[in-house]
Amino acid sequence: MQSKIKTDDGQYTFQNGDTFWVIGNAINIKPEKLMEMNGFTQGQQYTVPVGTVIKWDGNHVTVTDTQGNIVSDKVVSETDKIDPTKPVAGQNSDEQKNPVVIDSNGNVANNQTNTNSNQNPTGNSTTQNNPTGNNSTGKSNQSNTGNNSGRGNINKPTNPEKPVTPEVKKFAVSVVYKDTEGNILGKDADVKIEEGRQFTATAKTFEGFTLQGQPTQTVKVNADKVITFTYKKNTETTIPAEKFEVTIQYLNENGDTVANTNHVTVEDGGEYTAHAETVEGYTLTGDSTQTITVTANTTITFNYTKNENPVEKFDVIVEFIDENGKRIADEEVTNDIEKGQVFTATAKTFDGYTLDGETTQTITVTGNTTIKFTYIKDVAPVNKFNVTVNYVDTLGNLLSVDEPVEVEEGKKFTTTAKTIEGYTLIGDTTQTITVKWDTTVIFTYEKNEEPIVVDKTALQTLVDNIKDTTKNNYTDESWIAFETSLGLAQAILNDAEATQAEVDQSKINLQQAFDNLVENTPEVNKFMVTVEHKDTEGNVLETEAPVEVEDGKQFKANAGTFTGYILQGADSQTITVSADTTITFVYEKMK
Repeated sequence: MQSKIKTDDGQYTFQNGDTFWVIGNAINIKPEKLMEMNGFTQGQQYTVPVGTVIKWDGNHVTVTDTQGNIVSDKVVSETDKIDPTKPVAGQNSDEQKNPVVIDSNGNVANNQTNTNSNQNPTGNSTTQNNPTGNNSTGKSNQSNTGNNSGRGNINKPTNPEKPVTPEVKKFAVSVVYKDTEGNILGKDADVKIEEGRQFTATAKTFEGFTLQGQPTQTVKVNADKVITFTYKKNTETTIPAEKFEVTIQYLNENGDTVANTNHVTVEDGGEYTAHAETVEGYTLTGDSTQTITVTANTTITFNYTKNENPVEKFDVIVEFIDENGKRIADEEVTNDIEKGQVFTATAKTFDGYTLDGETTQTITVTGNTTIKFTYIKDVAPVNKFNVTVNYVDTLGNLLSVDEPVEVEEGKKFTTTAKTIEGYTLIGDTTQTITVKWDTTVIFTYEKNEEPIVVDKTALQTLVDNIKDTTKNNYTDESWIAFETSLGLAQAILNDAEATQAEVDQSKINLQQAFDNLVENTPEVNKFMVTVEHKDTEGNVLETEAPVEVEDGKQFKANAGTFTGYILQGADSQTITVSADTTITFVYEKMK
């Protein structure tokens, strides 16, 4: 291929059998960039456009189609090259003989201007001699041949002067690309720009570096200029994946091409699936698709067998139906497809329906066939609203709230009131609404009066402690009082409406009645004790009134004093009474 391309020619015309891969390597432009300049994208099947012309002037590359129309006109950057250190198409350098101005994407700006002709529209000079055809002497300047047209001859200067073109100064503009440490990453060839004109430089992309600042710089040229773009080295650089070309060819049993050969570019390790073409008069041998993992330049071949005459032809009908089998669009009929041909049908898009299944169906035609694409009708969106249930008291205070429930518009919603301790519901226990928007259902409650708590604990404890008391040991009067108080206390305990005051008073009364129980006194024998005072002759000086003393009790008697007498013996006597007794004190008469 390299031998076909002549650097000095400055151009190359694509020929049958060329590939972007081969051409790109020959002129030092990445194949994917060359594809892009020809209007193709990576991974797309394509046929190299035979007759397309690619021209180069330094790194300025122009692509024109077979009609001479410009397809691409741009300056190739270092990153567009296979080897950034080498110029395009084997030239001595990338310096342009005819410098161009480019935009930020590298496309050449249109700087051409149209110059109008200074000629008279008739094509003749507007300067004539005497219009009469005579010279200043009055004689004709015309010859006597009779061939004069009747108009005067045009006088041409014998030594016309050439217009003087003023010399225009030009200055060199250099574009340098450096990293932040001052290392030069690249440098464009100097461009000569006329004095006073503006020049715009566009930054390049350097793998592993990020531009610092604006991607373009514009200067007004009035001297030699140096434009510098600065780049910062990336911390990590992603190594671009290697790419390979996959060629898809369609051959008959003799190895002859029966359809246009296609080419795609795929990254190393990428998976690619090729599809067989339908070739009239031929039947595909083998599968209609082939899938490979790309690790090198590869060729995929589909083989075909020529059909014998006459060839059977069939119709393929493509139907578009819903899940019930009802047609939702007109069927498409493709007639006269040769037997053995591959046919691919593609589903359509219909508003309100979703395709159920693959978007394409591929068959090998062996008879009249119907391909069906089934669609499921979309469910119309339903508006939904939140229904919240609040529980409030008569003052509007929130007592409780339920989590909002989402209900479809137009649906009925029924809710039941909950029981809230200490409150009584006012109104119905259920409410039903038809949901039209976000709604709050409210149940209202009235606060219950606080119940009066009567404490009967102390009274109950007292009753439990003394209720088993028996009557045997107590007097009738005290027992009746106790028994009455106990009965009243038990009645108070059983009375749900008894007040605290009644309970407290009942406890006091019962305790007093219990404390006032009087035990019965047993019957005791009593005896009379008499104390006598006598003299030694037995005469009674005094007899005290008898005293009644219980049996077994002690009694102490004291002697008295009598004038003229002296007590004989102890001045007191103590006895234990067991019968009527007389105690005698004896006195001696004084002499």
